[in-house]
Amino acid sequence: MEELILAFVTFVASMYIFSHFAQAGMDALTIAMFVASMPVVGYLAYERGRSQRRWVYVAAVIGPLAIPMLYFVAAISTLRKMINAPRP
Repeated sequence: MEELILAFVTFVASMYIFSHFAQAGMDALTIAMFVASMPVVGYLAYERGRSQRRWVYVAAVIGPLAIPMLYFVAAISTLRKMINAPRP
């Protein structure tokens, strides 16, 4: 549940930041954010046992929105494991 809350909070913050920079016309800053999010997402993917390379590519395409996406994937994976857990 914590991952889902964290995913939502980071998603809202990323959307706010991304929309603000897009409206302000700060292309260089937007590109810098995309590049800066790549190692962060790579590290978070490593911590969660996911493919670093794949998540870095995702961060290169969608930028800081990859951070909440990584949390959403972890939350969905946890929910699927809970639903499909063998019953005694």
